[in-house]
Amino acid sequence: MTSWIQANNLTSIRQNRTLFAQLDFSISAKDLIQIKGVNGAGKSTLMRYLAGVGQAVEGDLKISEAFALYDGQIDRAKVLYLGHLPAISTRLTVLENLRFLAQKSGLPYDDASLFAALKHVDLIKFLDQSALALSAGQKRRIGLARLYLEQRNIKLWLLDEPFTALDLQGVAKLELRIDEFTKQGGAVVLITHHQFEHPDLKTIMLGHQSQETMYVDDI
Repeated sequence: MTSWIQANNLTSIRQNRTLFAQLDFSISAKDLIQIKGVNGAGKSTLMRYLAGVGQAVEGDLKISEAFALYDGQIDRAKVLYLGHLPAISTRLTVLENLRFLAQKSGLPYDDASLFAALKHVDLIKFLDQSALALSAGQKRRIGLARLYLEQRNIKLWLLDEPFTALDLQGVAKLELRIDEFTKQGGAVVLITHHQFEHPDLKTIMLGHQSQETMYVDDI
């Protein structure tokens, strides 16, 4: 299978400290990949680099024609990035927040689509409520509701700590949605402290803040 993204020799140095070095991995259709490593190993740095919102990484990133723009850069319209923070406004209602996030991500934001997504994350009865009054788990679920909107051109999910603040039911639903998306031909790269188990899970392992060679391995 042709890789969508092939990373070679990726290196990140911050304030004279090497976060990771000589990192090689690939991302292809149906891949489910977890980035692992100790605190400070550069997990979020790598995730932001793949999402195109961070530049503190050097190396070679080869993008297949099916996943690239004319200049060889990743087509960001095919990538959905959810950072480790909920990224919502407490001044807006649940519905208003999701509409803003969906529009920003290039996803459907008509009422019918948003209502259906909020129902999937058990927030439909809170749609007109201010986000300020929500629990941490409910705030997290506003952002996660994007995963239940029609994905259109989205091929790759980049999820930084998506299970944070979720209860057991929320965790189970998210695990199922991730499995569905990969089976439909998408790819998922995630960072999580949750004990995520899946028969096809692969790992990008970032070592301690050292000169170790990083590697990709199957669990």
